[in-house]
Amino acid sequence: MQTIKQVPGHLLLGNLSDFRKDSMEFLSRIAETESPVVRFRLLHMDCYLLNSLEGVNHVLVQNHKNYYKGGLPFKVAKEILGNGLPMADFENWKKRRKIMNPVFHKKALDGYAGLMQQYALRYLDKWSRHTGVVDIAPDVFNMTMEIGTDVLFGKAMSQEEKTRLIALEKRLIATFVARVQAGFSLPLAVPTAKNREARKLIREVDAVTYKYLQSRLDGPDDGEVNMLDLLLMARDEDNNQTLNVAEIMDEVRIFTVAAVDTSAATLSWLLYYSAANPDCERKARQELRQVAGDRPVGFEDLPKLRYINNMIQETMRLAPPAWLFSRSSLDADVIGGCPIPKGANLLISPYNMQNSPRYWPAPETFNPDRFDALTETQKSAYFPFGEGPRKCIGYRFAMMEIAILYSVILQRYAWTMAPGYVPEKDITKSLLLPKNGLPVTLKHLEVGELRS
Repeated sequence: MQTIKQVPGHLLLGNLSDFRKDSMEFLSRIAETESPVVRFRLLHMDCYLLNSLEGVNHVLVQNHKNYYKGGLPFKVAKEILGNGLPMADFENWKKRRKIMNPVFHKKALDGYAGLMQQYALRYLDKWSRHTGVVDIAPDVFNMTMEIGTDVLFGKAMSQEEKTRLIALEKRLIATFVARVQAGFSLPLAVPTAKNREARKLIREVDAVTYKYLQSRLDGPDDGEVNMLDLLLMARDEDNNQTLNVAEIMDEVRIFTVAAVDTSAATLSWLLYYSAANPDCERKARQELRQVAGDRPVGFEDLPKLRYINNMIQETMRLAPPAWLFSRSSLDADVIGGCPIPKGANLLISPYNMQNSPRYWPAPETFNPDRFDALTETQKSAYFPFGEGPRKCIGYRFAMMEIAILYSVILQRYAWTMAPGYVPEKDITKSLLLPKNGLPVTLKHLEVGELRS
């Protein structure tokens, strides 16, 4: 049995100070060892960082039934975001996943693509009014938030209600992030001022959602079928099981946070890497011209946008939105010869694995072409949406949305980063985002300019 490497720390605090100061730097630093598992301590809690592909594969694929979605991030997520599919225990997850698969099936995605495209075109018209250097990062987040809300609720929800729901969702995300960053928070049931505020916020989000949900249950008469309708209609064909209202409410809450944030973070980084690598952007524009010309990109075009898809994957390699996640062990286990106790808090960092020179030549270089010839090891070392049976059910949705939005932007704008802009990685919002926004100079392209 191999001895687990222990990170030295403070007698009482352990490694809490370093973790709070910059958890990404701390975890990257302690991963610079040959040990397949590295242990550190946050106050009273021992944490185990998986530091080998074999260990990650063991936990996410080979022995996944022994590892549930536990640890601090998931405890907080369950309290704030509900017990949706990403947080559900194994048996509940199996039931829900089977019911929800049609909601993310190719046929459903085709319908969502049209909505994304239409809304992006309307939203991006606003950019033509920008002059000089402008930070488009808030626009990217708001655009994906509004598209997500439209896909979920459709046109039947009034613009006023959507605006209010989006504002509530932003506060919900901020609450979740603050509780994760604190490292320790009293359970929501404890009536502190912050907990009362959080519970009130959750009730407000649920009230807006339930009002609309009830209207759809009473019978939509607008001829539209949106994602919420598909959730209501979804059923397990083998036993006819459906989702109840509480389960649907949980899925809505987690979708508005997880799906929206993933797309916003990745699109933000993609726009930066695109501007910073003009040869790559030129190839993307050439491919887009060959596939779609000046017409809007449709769902059927996406498989043909091979290079753009490579750019998205390379962006997610360098800056995976969910750069860190956790698991907890149901029973004691052995990983890479290291003993893992029952109830252990395990941390897995896609960022570490996807930026490690052990697996990626010149890992800091933006090189979309590498995805044309990945080795088997690199395929294992790339998991921005997780891996194994619990891989994110919405990954195709996210990839489709990012490809459509990037293509629409490419067709209508050229952009350069502000002089002297240096990107820094910001993890203070739980996702990996550009710290200093996206200050750019935009040029609106007239029809036909994409050909030049």
